[in-house]
Amino acid sequence: MTLRPWEKWWRVGGVAGITCVVLSLVPLVLGADEPRFTDSGNDIMAWYVHNGDRWLTGIFVLGIAYAVFFLPFLSALTGVLANAEGQPAMWSRVAAWGGLLFAAVVVAGLGGEGIVSFLAKDAGQDVARAGMAFAFFLYSLAGLFVAVFVLSASLVILQKGIFWSWLGRYGLVVAAVNVIGAAAIFDTPDGPLGVLRTRVAPPALALWIVAAAVAVLRITRRRGSVY
Repeated sequence: MTLRPWEKWWRVGGVAGITCVVLSLVPLVLGADEPRFTDSGNDIMAWYVHNGDRWLTGIFVLGIAYAVFFLPFLSALTGVLANAEGQPAMWSRVAAWGGLLFAAVVVAGLGGEGIVSFLAKDAGQDVARAGMAFAFFLYSLAGLFVAVFVLSASLVILQKGIFWSWLGRYGLVVAAVNVIGAAAIFDTPDGPLGVLRTRVAPPALALWIVAAAVAVLRITRRRGSVY
């Protein structure tokens, strides 16, 4: 029986993963000059007063990227990994939970910046800096869940020989970078760990997601299972 395009769930997931990464570039562009919590409260409030709508547009697009595209990609990827892993699909389930918690923590962290955006004209300097610091804190910790997601998926890739072996090895590097980057909670956005978490880890993860999405798109259906 020939499957319709939308019934090939693994391919839908692959396209969703690539689309998620592309959409994630929008907030990076719109908020490229966004201040940090180490800036003065006046500078932070002034930026959001003049650029709040631009920031909100970027975050709305990011929300679509996570809710509409990352989740289907995560489901498809971990579904394929679970088929390859067999029962009990331990690492595939861990990867799924790691990806879910990563998305949840990042979105929660954006709430700090959202408070500053909504209250930019009324919030005091301390509130403005606290909102930015809260966002940075949660975003840093999100690196731990990225590491769980990518590391667990990479272990299945390497153990079961699914996809390319270099994707699994590269995933180990991405996981390590994110674990180290999570220690940015002890640093500042402009410190070595902060730069690693905010400037190095995101593109490393994006490249891994795109590669994994392409790998998912390349697989075929065999004997009732997807491998």
